[in-house]
Amino acid sequence: MRRRLILASPLTALPLPALAQAGWPLARPVRIILPSPPGTPQDFYVRSLCDHYMRAFGGTFLVENRAGASGTIGLAAVANAPPDGYTLAFNSNTAQTISPLVLKDAGFDPLKSFTPVILFYKYGMFLLITASIPARNTREFLTWARAKRPSVNMASVGLGSGGMLMGERVKLRGGFPAEAIHYRGSAPALLAVAQGECDYITDNVGASAPLRAEGRLRGLALTGKRRSPFLPDIPTLAEDGLPGFEEEIWFGLNAPAGAPPAIVQKLNAEGNRWLETEDIRGRMAGFMHEAMGGTPEAFVEFAAWDQRIWADVVRETGVKAE
Repeated sequence: MRRRLILASPLTALPLPALAQAGWPLARPVRIILPSPPGTPQDFYVRSLCDHYMRAFGGTFLVENRAGASGTIGLAAVANAPPDGYTLAFNSNTAQTISPLVLKDAGFDPLKSFTPVILFYKYGMFLLITASIPARNTREFLTWARAKRPSVNMASVGLGSGGMLMGERVKLRGGFPAEAIHYRGSAPALLAVAQGECDYITDNVGASAPLRAEGRLRGLALTGKRRSPFLPDIPTLAEDGLPGFEEEIWFGLNAPAGAPPAIVQKLNAEGNRWLETEDIRGRMAGFMHEAMGGTPEAFVEFAAWDQRIWADVVRETGVKAE
């Protein structure tokens, strides 16, 4: 009886997960879902990142803008995708951390539903007032706000947003009444304060730059543990008399929970290289975004800490979206 000797090829000898990794990312396009509309700074970043990944790995990387419900629609799509490295999220803690604390059901768990890949950048929230208010620092603004009756108007970029939560905490810890007026996005909310329709806002550090340059908005202080490297003369809220405002907004890259470690490490390594490119460093400085980078493990620890401090803010302010 003759015996047949069958030699397995290197690929067919691999188990299925390893087989998927061996062809990554050539088998099909990799989607990076951005839970926000086109035209934003993060939209530029993710398209640049896709170009970098294609040069590094080959294959095709595509951006899919999927906005809605404070970013949770796009992020839920990633959380429920197969963990094979072909669906990723370029998202912020607004969608991943804050929204699940405020919404009844975000469609995912902020920590358990994702494999963190890399943190890209962060920025503080700026306490800004309309220029007609006779205050040059946070303490003077709080004195003015406590004396004003019946209440102060606070502009908000949306119910449950990071800016609204910080604004509510300023009101509570500053000891003055304020009514939140909600706008659809940062631009109209900032304009409302610049025009005197609202008295103050807490919004991202970069968006207000043109209106501050025109003298229509006055920036008083920033959230965060330390001063922004781009605005070294602006104090933190803690330095200006309101301690406990360490919260910032960050953006990073996530994969679904259970993503192959080898793919995560490849994405992380090239993500760090992308952050070091001259073009991206210059763009981030222009937007006043502080580059971060680091390992997936550092992202895991950071996301857990971030979830804890924003949970404290939600409990303190009592903000909930029905």
